[in-house]
Amino acid sequence: MDSQNLIQKFIQSISKKEKPSIIREILQQILQEITSTEEKRTEFFNNELIKNLITTLTMKPNNIPILSLDILGEFAKDDEIRQIIISDELLNTLFPLLSKKNLDFQRLTLRLLANLCFDNFKNSELIFQKGGLEKPLQILSSLSIKDNSEFIRICIGFFLNISNENEDIQTEIGKKKGLQYITPFINSIDNQQLLLVTLRTINNLIEVEENRKILSDLDSVIPLFKLLTNSTGEIQEISYEILSIITIEEKCRTLIIKEKLVLPLIQLINLENFDENQKNLFRILTYLALNDDAMEIMLNNNVIDLVTKLIYSEDSEISLSAAMWMANLARTDSVCMKLMERTVLIPLEKFLRNKDFRIQHLAAGTIRNLTLPEQTRNLFVHFPEIMKLLIKLLDTDRAEVQNYCVSALHFLSSVPEISKFIVENEGFQPLMKLSKNESLKRSMFSSVRVLYNLVLNTEDPELLCDFIQKEIFSSIILLISSEHKILQMEGLKMLLHLTEKEKPKNCLIKVGFDLKPFLHLLDSLDNEIIECFLKSIKNLLKSSQIESLLNFLFGKIQELSTNLSLSFQVQQLAQECLKIFPKKK
Repeated sequence: MDSQNLIQKFIQSISKKEKPSIIREILQQILQEITSTEEKRTEFFNNELIKNLITTLTMKPNNIPILSLDILGEFAKDDEIRQIIISDELLNTLFPLLSKKNLDFQRLTLRLLANLCFDNFKNSELIFQKGGLEKPLQILSSLSIKDNSEFIRICIGFFLNISNENEDIQTEIGKKKGLQYITPFINSIDNQQLLLVTLRTINNLIEVEENRKILSDLDSVIPLFKLLTNSTGEIQEISYEILSIITIEEKCRTLIIKEKLVLPLIQLINLENFDENQKNLFRILTYLALNDDAMEIMLNNNVIDLVTKLIYSEDSEISLSAAMWMANLARTDSVCMKLMERTVLIPLEKFLRNKDFRIQHLAAGTIRNLTLPEQTRNLFVHFPEIMKLLIKLLDTDRAEVQNYCVSALHFLSSVPEISKFIVENEGFQPLMKLSKNESLKRSMFSSVRVLYNLVLNTEDPELLCDFIQKEIFSSIILLISSEHKILQMEGLKMLLHLTEKEKPKNCLIKVGFDLKPFLHLLDSLDNEIIECFLKSIKNLLKSSQIESLLNFLFGKIQELSTNLSLSFQVQQLAQECLKIFPKKK
């Protein structure tokens, strides 16, 4: 009998309310036909058939709806058909079937729902919005590893399909303890199909941060680690991937250290076959390096030598993975010094030139870490190209890269020779530009602190005048306006340095500087701040060009000269300023 005749025969049997045995026989024939080939499945698809199948889902005896569920599940395997057959009527009929104690009802209903969700965001969302997670979660919560493995696989498979690339659903499953119910099946090592669907589902769910935290609290790390060495193929790949994602959580890292897995993980490195597993292994080790105890284990096992060897690899993937690991290792002075001794700046320069934002960001962050220890900064003198790149990237539109570069220059510019290099290589102008960009607060303040170093490390009067003409005074104002004393002092030291030589001092007066923004500092009653400011005022008062520009300060300085809460040195300095004032009146 051809497909159309069989379909019509079934529809008529329903309309005529034929005996259940007749309906069952027709359904068995339809099922046999559509499971033979994909072509047959497509040939049999018919809207009227689907409508009549849905009506049979509530019929008795049970073998009729069970056969209909099986047929609908087969139809739902097809991409186009699954989009057509889903409806409120179908879902409203399916959900109550999950409450039946008959496992065949539950199994085939879950299978149908899973197939409807497969690679179909719209269907998944519809099932979710209609409360389609509640019953499957109840069923899942009752399952144990001793139950029928095929039933468990289908149940977890539903969560795999419905959670695919849907963060709302992933979050809801996590909130309703779905991960707690699924995770124990990681131990089903003897059933590869069940283990695979379990791992795939977990991998879906940990796309959201909340679920990564949940998984880190569960007993999953050791079973996952065992799968790295005791499995192959996709199971091994997903195990590596899951661990590489959850190791970002501190609880997971702590457990890995507690279980003494750091060294065994290092021993899994295989450079002869640097595949996706190895990349994920490097990510695991990279996150572990954030933990001080793990870093200590790594350092005690010659990881520095390994990382510096790998970063020179001709294989860009190996080199980049090593650089990521190294970035997190470069957190102490001793490690930074060891890395610098191994000239890791050479491969980092290559990464800094890369147009890929992630790679550039990584390189800039690592270089910035390497500039933190004072003893490493002098070594940068031997790498002028790195410093030129840092200056060039001050103009990048990538805020994080820009911030790392200006932060590195802040530390490097404390070295007079490097400070001079920055000026000679046209670093002053982009720094000034950044210092006025209030939308980038971190980069703005870092750039001002680089300018502070440039000013204090410059003795050439002509160059200091050039700084003044390029509006360096705006950076001084920014620093002294800060609530932090260390920044206020940096601003005052810049002013003092500019007033100590006649030519820049006169240049400062000529551009029409204004000391009114500094007045609040005189109310601070901080001896160090007031003393530094008064020294600048005294220098300025000695200038023949000052005229009455500073007369507004006279009364304030007079108060300071007799303020007993200030140090004798500050009072004396105030009195010295007062002696010069009358000549200017």
